Amino acid sequence: MILCALSVNNLLYSQAYDFTQYGIEEGIAHEQVTDICQDVKGNLWIATQGGGVSKFNGLTFQNYTVRDGLLSNYVRKLTTDDYGNVWVATAAGISKFNGDKIENDHTMRYAANKSVNSILIDTNDNLWFASTEQGISFIGADESIHTFNESNGFVNDRVIDIKEDRQGRIWIVTIVNGLYEYKDGAFTKVISTSDVKGYILSITPKDDRLLVTTNRGVFEYNGRLTMLEHFDTMFIKSAISRDEELWLITANSLILHQNGKNQIFSIKEGFSTKLANIGFVDREGNLWIGTNGDGLYKFTNSAFVKFDSRHGLVNEDVLTIIKDEQDNYWYGTNGGGLYKYDGQQMHNFTNEDGLPNNYITSSAIGNDHDLWFGTRGGGIVNYDGSSFHNYNQEQGLIHNSIRTVYQSKDGNVWVATINGVSKWDGQYFESYSTKNGLFDNVVWNIFEYRDKTYFVTRQGINLFENGKMRGFYQNKEVFNKRVNSIRLSTNDNLLIGYSGYGFRIMDPKGNTLVWISKEDGLVSDIIHDIEPIDEEHILVTTERGIDLLTLKDDALVSISHMANKKYGLGLAKTNHGAILNDDSNIWVGTQEGVYCYRSILDRKVDVPPIINISEVSIINDENSNDNFKDRNPFEFKYTQNSIGISYFGNFLNDADNIVYQYKLTDFQSEWSLSSKSNSTMFTNLPSGDYVFQVRARNSDRMFSETPAIFNFRIVPPIWQRSWFYLLMTLLIVVLTRSLYLFKIRANINSVLELEKVRADEATKVRKSMARDFHDNMGNQLASITVFSSLISLKLKNKTEEIDDLLKNIEKHSKSLYNGTKDFIWSMNPESDNLNEIFIYIKDFGEDLFQRTDIAFYADNEVQGQKVEVPSGWSRQIVLIFKEAMTNSLKHSQSQKLYISLQLDNGSFVMKSSDDGRGINNQKVKKGNGYRNMNSRAKQIGCDLVIENKIGELGLEVTLSGVIPEKDESVGIKIF
Repeated sequence: MILCALSVNNLLYSQAYDFTQYGIEEGIAHEQVTDICQDVKGNLWIATQGGGVSKFNGLTFQNYTVRDGLLSNYVRKLTTDDYGNVWVATAAGISKFNGDKIENDHTMRYAANKSVNSILIDTNDNLWFASTEQGISFIGADESIHTFNESNGFVNDRVIDIKEDRQGRIWIVTIVNGLYEYKDGAFTKVISTSDVKGYILSITPKDDRLLVTTNRGVFEYNGRLTMLEHFDTMFIKSAISRDEELWLITANSLILHQNGKNQIFSIKEGFSTKLANIGFVDREGNLWIGTNGDGLYKFTNSAFVKFDSRHGLVNEDVLTIIKDEQDNYWYGTNGGGLYKYDGQQMHNFTNEDGLPNNYITSSAIGNDHDLWFGTRGGGIVNYDGSSFHNYNQEQGLIHNSIRTVYQSKDGNVWVATINGVSKWDGQYFESYSTKNGLFDNVVWNIFEYRDKTYFVTRQGINLFENGKMRGFYQNKEVFNKRVNSIRLSTNDNLLIGYSGYGFRIMDPKGNTLVWISKEDGLVSDIIHDIEPIDEEHILVTTERGIDLLTLKDDALVSISHMANKKYGLGLAKTNHGAILNDDSNIWVGTQEGVYCYRSILDRKVDVPPIINISEVSIINDENSNDNFKDRNPFEFKYTQNSIGISYFGNFLNDADNIVYQYKLTDFQSEWSLSSKSNSTMFTNLPSGDYVFQVRARNSDRMFSETPAIFNFRIVPPIWQRSWFYLLMTLLIVVLTRSLYLFKIRANINSVLELEKVRADEATKVRKSMARDFHDNMGNQLASITVFSSLISLKLKNKTEEIDDLLKNIEKHSKSLYNGTKDFIWSMNPESDNLNEIFIYIKDFGEDLFQRTDIAFYADNEVQGQKVEVPSGWSRQIVLIFKEAMTNSLKHSQSQKLYISLQLDNGSFVMKSSDDGRGINNQKVKKGNGYRNMNSRAKQIGCDLVIENKIGELGLEVTLSGVIPEKDESVGIKIF
């Protein structure tokens, strides 16, 4: 999936790439980076000029300086060995990080107080280093020391680089005399400075040859020296090879050489304005560039590119994208009009060029290759290639605020608005609304599938067929949450994106095949658009980034974060409806420019994370900081049987989405459920031998090749030894009868206390029933009595008055009945259930708002669960929310009212929220309704908050509280 030939070259040279910067704010020690390497655990190490060294695990930086034992904060070079050590060449000698701490042992004493320029651990474990003061040296694996300089035959002291190739050959670069090869104790010059007509700056072993960078260009050496094309007379500091790419660091730029072409990276392409110093390719294929003052940059791949103000897109808030027949791309913006990108530059069109306004919300290409654009408040616009033609309600359009414009195959242009849809047949508009069969007048999407046109509304999906609008799919369970996008997949399944609930795939029968959310790895649960790429890949745009989903048989395989704040190109906060799949690329409009995904260039790296156990601690033990790594297997006392284990999966490309599984043999046989938590604990483990295993999995569902293992043993106490069992048996016989009698007495006391609790609870219930019955029944009966007396007085004279009084009697009788029904319901033990309470409130709300203009919605996250609450709660909760909903009906002037119920770890939150005019906080607190509601909340020990929504219209009534625990061990509920 790549752009056509006309667009490829232009795309390669006029957009930003996914460089991710790490500076001081992200945690790096210093922003002048001199070298980069990676240890066997997968950590990235960064040398700095003045800040010491930084270790990066994909999430956080850990810095080491002279305070931690480093000889100097001015670090020149780094290297690693197969044992996990990191060797650090500094301006004052060599330090070694052994996995736990920095050490400066006697094997490195010969380099002490010397400015070390380069360092290497060869395949024979010899330590090579070059210094300004003494030329080149190596410390053998047997700790023997060898030094080579002008005094003993080596030609030049100024060594700047030491490398070893795959054949084990040692290469030394000198400033003055060129390149030398070390073999069998002797140095042989292979390239002189006269051969390259300049100075050699670095070498890069590649396969069976060397890449030699100089101040005159790049050479290749494989027994003979050849200059590479395209680099003649260029000052090349170093070269980095990655697959078929050759990256070059020059005196003033970063260059990618690929397919015979050079691409220069600067700030316009997303790179630094500072000079690059060093490059490194990690085990996952990420390219890391250290700069001279701008920190560290990571370049993952070139699958995503970005267009923004740096490339002529002055208004970066892009709401729609379309491609015309001449391969021009049109971007509709939120206030900046239209931009046309012809592969070279951006051309801006505004209301001064004939647009009705500059708010372009949607676009489509007509059958005659003309373009259609929807606006916010200005109707639709047709562009015939030379001028704009506007159509609005005066020409028959149903509404001027456009959500979507769609060109169907039959030649009709469909226009979805906030008040229905209109069809343009080339001459006239024909409009459709709920009066013509639409489920709802607000239409979110229009799409065509198998020559039929579908309309996604707030209430369901309509199908236009044979000139009529009919229902296609309506499912209350699907549409009771805000649906942002619905598409049909290649196998006729529904792809549904929600605003706040993630992404769902359903079959045509309504069965949910898979539901994917942030818990599964999505960057956000607010889905804007869904774009199927093929049968197994779906691109999902969200509020906080772009995700690529890989599925197999409708089951999630992996989620890759394509563009967001942490993974390059800035924060891709996408816009709903701003997506275009032109069969070569997928374009996405965001609030900060346009992103283009070119899947053919996406680097697929089949590299698993590396898992390591980072810490083992004894919980609640004063010696928990002991270094257990010195003991194998680890032995703990029986009092040290609560153990915490921390671990980390190193994966530099997508560290945020690493998940872990573990198991403890002889304690659990199966792997645990996947979790992002990188620690676990085991409490009160019995004595015995254990093997703890943990593995990591990345977002591509690749597990670490081997699990990290921790073996330990908990030594049993003396009372768990065999001889102790015999002694205990005798004591048990003696104590059995005493214990039996004590238990009987304890049971009797428990029963007596329980009976007392029952009596007290029964008294409270009777008092509550009497009080409620008096309040609810007594007052109403008194009213009936008064009205009856008045009837008696008026009976002989005024028939109409008697009739009115009789109606009042009927009214109060009904009120008495309703109050009695609520009261009796709350007395029923089955009402002491949060789910039943919410259902009762929901039924009341549906009856209350049934004949009003207020749309009523309910969201119950406790549905199907039985969550018991103390006696008396149900009535107070019901009355609180009856008052809240009644007040909204009477006073709010709202269009929608939502009620919801949530439960989290024994706490509940029930809300009533409308979009009305809100309240005066001071005034409402003086009202009887507020005092009654607040009083009822206090009676059940809950918190009641009544406040205006922050930044929105409407009022929110929130009741929250902790559900008291109960004790059923003795047969009665005690809250």
